[in-house]
Amino acid sequence: GLIGDVQYATERPRAAFRSYSKALRLLPDDAGVLNNYAYYLSELDRDLERALEMSERAIKIVPNNSTYLDTYAWILYKLGRYDEAKRFMRQAIALDPTQSEVLMCHYGDILYALGENFMAQITQIHSNLAVIQFPRQDICSGFCNMHNLMFISFFFRMCILFISLTKSKIHSLRIINNIGCNFY
Repeated sequence: GLIGDVQYATERPRAAFRSYSKALRLLPDDAGVLNNYAYYLSELDRDLERALEMSERAIKIVPNNSTYLDTYAWILYKLGRYDEAKRFMRQAIALDPTQSEVLMCHYGDILYALGENFMAQITQIHSNLAVIQFPRQDICSGFCNMHNLMFISFFFRMCILFISLTKSKIHSLRIINNIGCNFY
């Protein structure tokens, strides 16, 4: 699997796919290989049904893995199965310990495809916040800035999930605005 990852990273997808196939012949239940092979196939829009099967196997082997759920949702998105993709991407976001901006970008794409432009824009804002780097003057100010960024990122993620689960977006935004004001 690692050889396939390196080959794909060095822009040799055909060699990577051969390596993944060999690895799966030796270890057919290697969730990491199944996931990466499936994701890279989907990135090239190749053999999406096969990629979906591999991704589904990976999440059965290792349930509740945000990366594997992201891959599964992304392949569903590529197949035009947006409602299913949204359901799995929500689960991936809720389980993601890293607050990955990639998951939020994928979620935004899924929401745009569903015509949920408002929510897609909010996820894009969150995704952009995730890559902001504050200048560090000393260790304390760096820690405080990082702590604030982590809080803002967490707050945005919770807002996104809350709004997407409620019927009235205006009502939810009023609630979030009141909560947000109480923090500052």
